[in-house]
Amino acid sequence: MLHIICALKPEAAPLLAHFELQRASGPARIYSNPDKGISLTLSGIGVTAAAEAVARTRAHFNTDRTHTWLNLGIAGHADLPLGQAVLVNKVTDAASGHTWFPSRVFPITIPSCGLITLQQPDSNYGRELFDMECAGFFQAAGACATLELVHALKIVSDNAEQPMNEVNPALISRLLRQNLPVIEEIAGHLLALSALQQRMQDPGTDYH
Repeated sequence: MLHIICALKPEAAPLLAHFELQRASGPARIYSNPDKGISLTLSGIGVTAAAEAVARTRAHFNTDRTHTWLNLGIAGHADLPLGQAVLVNKVTDAASGHTWFPSRVFPITIPSCGLITLQQPDSNYGRELFDMECAGFFQAAGACATLELVHALKIVSDNAEQPMNEVNPALISRLLRQNLPVIEEIAGHLLALSALQQRMQDPGTDYH
């Protein structure tokens, strides 16, 4: 199963429609489609909120180490164009200095780069992505799955020429919507990895 964590409702809205996710019974802000093997949890903004969303998801679905995790949402960057999808290859928590390195074992057709998670919004754009949740997500998800199964996909929403004060809900949803083919591709890779992990843990699997 693939568990997606989004901070904002405008990020999640295109995904809820595309993957036909329905509100799950029980904890608020969890949606799922069992037939597709996908869930989405709305976290809210911030490191702590992201970590708590992972914990809520983990408890609700009784996840095991075959499940995959994806932090999906917007981020800022110095000069990448608005709407560019980027797979994160390094996550740094600016507050603690802790760093995570997702291990990618599938091909991608989009750029990858590092990301810094900040406690407050910052318009001093650099060569890495900026967000406010990813470190909390990796700290929590990395405790329940190997980093081959934990990833972040970010959509550039602001840069030095078009700063964050121009970001609004309609823009966020439009940028996510135009990247649905990329999101579908990454989701497919992660679901395939989850299925492979399940087969590997099945004592009856014959690899010969």
